[in-house]
Amino acid sequence: MRISRLGHLLSTLLLLLLPILALSLSTELTILIPSTSQLPQAATLPPSTTASLTTLSATYSAHLSSQNSFHFRNVSAPGSYLLSISCATHAFPPLRVDVSADGTVEAWRTIRGNEWENKGEEFNVGEGNVLEVKALGGKAYYMKRQGCEFFFFFSFFLLFSIDISTRFIREMSRARSTLF
Repeated sequence: MRISRLGHLLSTLLLLLLPILALSLSTELTILIPSTSQLPQAATLPPSTTASLTTLSATYSAHLSSQNSFHFRNVSAPGSYLLSISCATHAFPPLRVDVSADGTVEAWRTIRGNEWENKGEEFNVGEGNVLEVKALGGKAYYMKRQGCEFFFFFSFFLLFSIDISTRFIREMSRARSTLF
């Protein structure tokens, strides 16, 4: 009886310590969107702007805060993640974010479709795991078309009518030579 109470006490203690153990193996990450020449006012980004950290087994997402940042809490460590920022008005680079077991964060620019081991330009991760991601530029969904010009239509009609007239005259002269 005494052994079963001890086993029950140990299992209860283990259940109480599991959340603390899980929190010790996680870290926080803040993504900051600074103002740049491509995005002079980061506050003008639409509220639908989101960021996601994705790995094979987990996905973390965060919405844009009023401080122009995304805050990820309880990111599992160690792990390697793809950071994607989705915005309707601006494009952002995809990043590879590695979180080590001690909570150290490193980030590199990546290109979709490349092997995961290929690391691009390294991004500086500041104190407190703050990572600045600058906008690449605005998105343009519509291309401006060239305006309609009267001369274009007129020249097309003129060339078409000259071609038809030339063919008509040639056929008439053939028909005339066969008749006489």
